[in-house]
Amino acid sequence: MARPRRSDHNRQPLLEAGVTLLSEQGYHGTGLKQILDRVKIPKGSFYHYFDSKEQFAAEVIHYYIDQYVSQLKQVTDQPGLAPMERLLAVIEFTLDKLEQEGLEKGCMLGNLTAEVGGQSELCTQAMLRGWTLWQSWLTSQFEEAQQRHEVRQDLTAEQMARLFWDRWEGGLLRIKLQGSTQGFRQDMALMLKVILR
Repeated sequence: MARPRRSDHNRQPLLEAGVTLLSEQGYHGTGLKQILDRVKIPKGSFYHYFDSKEQFAAEVIHYYIDQYVSQLKQVTDQPGLAPMERLLAVIEFTLDKLEQEGLEKGCMLGNLTAEVGGQSELCTQAMLRGWTLWQSWLTSQFEEAQQRHEVRQDLTAEQMARLFWDRWEGGLLRIKLQGSTQGFRQDMALMLKVILR
């Protein structure tokens, strides 16, 4: 649990720096000094907000998830969009964001899951929250798509959501490795237009 805070003035810049550094360098590759240098605050101020690097990383994960969900709502909460159109909008939004910020960063959630998932209870719980939110949203999209007869009926919406999520995370890792979004676009189109139809 973080210590009581007098002001959140430095907290958000710390979290934003955390998203950048953890995305680019990972948990073990990011040192406390790098974080402090990025935000230009003294070490004592860091510990005013966070008890440890582990707790900081968990808070960064929560911040990353909340920011991403908020951005996705702006993309998908448009009147008249069908479920498959929402999924395509999410794919395009994410790829545009990756192309703007740098393909080598990949998905911070996926990167950290591979690096520290299961090693840190705080980080694992934060990542599981993100996975649960994403899985729940995807399932709701496939449920609606099934009601509209836009996707196959012989799998449950939850099964299709898991297939989509696994292909998604694997594809984002490949983007990071290859430095190209082309294969991801092709695979996600295949997933939505052929495998899940």
